[in-house]
Amino acid sequence: MHEAGAALRRRTKYDLFISYNTEDRPLVRELAEDLHRFGVRVWWDAWEMKPGDFIRDRINDGITSAGYFLAVLSPSALRSNWVKYELTSGMLLEIERAGVRVVPALVAGLSVGSLPVDLRAKKCLLLDPDNYRASVEELVDLVKPERRQRAELLNRLRDPKDVFRSAAVLRPYALHQHDQTVEKAALEGLRKIGGPEAVVVVTERALNTWGVSAIERALKTLMRMRADSGLLAFCTTLLRDSRYLIEKINTIAETSPEVSEALADFDGVTDWEIAERLGKVLNVFYTSPNPEIRYGTALSRALLPPTRLAGKVDPPPEDLTAEAVKFADQALPNLTAVLRNCDRYGM
Repeated sequence: MHEAGAALRRRTKYDLFISYNTEDRPLVRELAEDLHRFGVRVWWDAWEMKPGDFIRDRINDGITSAGYFLAVLSPSALRSNWVKYELTSGMLLEIERAGVRVVPALVAGLSVGSLPVDLRAKKCLLLDPDNYRASVEELVDLVKPERRQRAELLNRLRDPKDVFRSAAVLRPYALHQHDQTVEKAALEGLRKIGGPEAVVVVTERALNTWGVSAIERALKTLMRMRADSGLLAFCTTLLRDSRYLIEKINTIAETSPEVSEALADFDGVTDWEIAERLGKVLNVFYTSPNPEIRYGTALSRALLPPTRLAGKVDPPPEDLTAEAVKFADQALPNLTAVLRNCDRYGM
């Protein structure tokens, strides 16, 4: 039944048909506009009826073209012949077609006992001021289950528990995502999980040259994971993308007084100037007393596919590269494999 309902909603032109009495029009207008803001495709006569339309035909088309039938019920609605006609049509359609559902919504002052017998057994939404907002959200979740599912997914990504508390599970959500909200939530979850596997996944995202905002988020996340060798991983991305070269150099320098002092004359340099002086920068990093800076920078030059800019600078000494690989394999297993397999596209 659930699958049949989902298939029906994919085929219907509208998510929801609203039946009501004209005395309740102000409330229904507010309701229709709120639902529309949530992306619900609403059939409401004020939006759908045009001069010259045959009213009964248009109403029948609306009822049969919607996946859900919302009956806004008040004392005046229960006395309305039009509402009775629409409600009868909706109830028959609910019986005949799998997936269609009639949802009663009670205006303030109407009790369940006042409803027709067929509706008394149904759970009703309440549209009084105290319950209106919750009823709107419940209705949206009903007719747009993918919205609820997405919200649940985002919560599970941001605060991983159970099966989601795994870097391997979060990895697909953090990589190759066109939905940046999901990607951002996955990065936050990886940061909370912590550990070498999570750092390596975040590094993969930082090495992907697609998506400026996503790259920046990944780089910032690595710096927030310094307790798990995030600085080492950050340094391995140094030569991946020239758009961020100066920013990365400054970020690394801020973590080390020795490096900052050695690069004191680099303040305010332009992209062109940094390109001319990149060799000196790398030599400063290669000799840093911080092994994460020293080895991370060496791996960035030795293992990443050289960009046009990095290719002008000599690779680090072989013994430094060997030490760096050994260090990284102990601190962040699989990081060197990620660097070696990085695709050939660079900036």
